[in-house]
Amino acid sequence: MDLGLKIAIRAAGGMRPLGRKLGISHNAIVQWDKVPYAWLDAVEKATGVGRERLRPELFRGFKRTKELEPA
Repeated sequence: MDLGLKIAIRAAGGMRPLGRKLGISHNAIVQWDKVPYAWLDAVEKATGVGRERLRPELFRGFKRTKELEPA
């Protein structure tokens, strides 16, 4: 399990609470090595952890600006 996923789990209060917030079982999360790309948005919204921290290898050098933030 990579660091980004560990951070998300800790921010959610554990694997079961994260699963509840995402509407999936904690067993599904157990199978993840890292947060799947398709789940980045949902995990970011559920935990408040930015996608840059969840998957830094995908967003290296990415800087959020106000234009990128949801309205």
